[in-house]
Amino acid sequence: MLKRMLSNQGFFAVFTALLLFTQTTVAETLDGRVSFQSVIEINSIVRGTVTQVNSSVGDRVTSGDILIELDSTRQKAMVRIARNQVAKMQIEVDDVDAKFTRQQDMYDRGSLSLLLYEESENALKKAQFDLAIARASLSLAEYELSLTQLTAPFDALVVNSNVHPGLNVDPELLQAPLMTLASAGQYVVQVNLSPEVWQRLNTSQSVDVVVGGQSYTASVQIPTLFPQVFVDEPEYIVNLRFTENDKLILPGTSAVVNFE
Repeated sequence: MLKRMLSNQGFFAVFTALLLFTQTTVAETLDGRVSFQSVIEINSIVRGTVTQVNSSVGDRVTSGDILIELDSTRQKAMVRIARNQVAKMQIEVDDVDAKFTRQQDMYDRGSLSLLLYEESENALKKAQFDLAIARASLSLAEYELSLTQLTAPFDALVVNSNVHPGLNVDPELLQAPLMTLASAGQYVVQVNLSPEVWQRLNTSQSVDVVVGGQSYTASVQIPTLFPQVFVDEPEYIVNLRFTENDKLILPGTSAVVNFE
């Protein structure tokens, strides 16, 4: 009985904490620093020599834009060979299929032996199999060719570049990222909250972020429910996301956060 009462008390304590978490707003002013909301490093997974760099630091790029091109002489040659092989095997299949159709008709009329009919059928299956192999080889060659072009995975800002024409790239070697992109116009300010303030936080409440005298409405995002242990007391991380598409805000810029 006592164990059940304690269990119920624990349940109501958790329920009460969650209720406060979702329904109570926080009035607090904190300092923070701006950073890009998401950052991705661009690297090559194939060896090669850089032949062209199409973007520089500070450029805005669109999803799918070609950022870096590697020498593709060998890959293009392999694609041509594979396409020729597919064309050759397609002709072979067409010829063998036409022959099999004629022999099937002869077999149905009783003028062709079962042995010759099966030989013709097996020849068609082999030709079709060889064509499938040729098509698979072409797909692989085209994929390897696509790897010589490094593209932007989303609309982004180029924030760092370590690449130049003539650079030899080897993914097996420890090298700096060829290029670093950040989500264009998407920023985040990270603040640390005390347990008391964090428990009263409402994730749907309005948060005002002021950067360089400009005010932005930010959304609350909680990356983890685990506290970060500091010297004095545990604190909880809260990310505040906002958008600025008209101008660049440098990472590390001071921000004032007002929880209304």
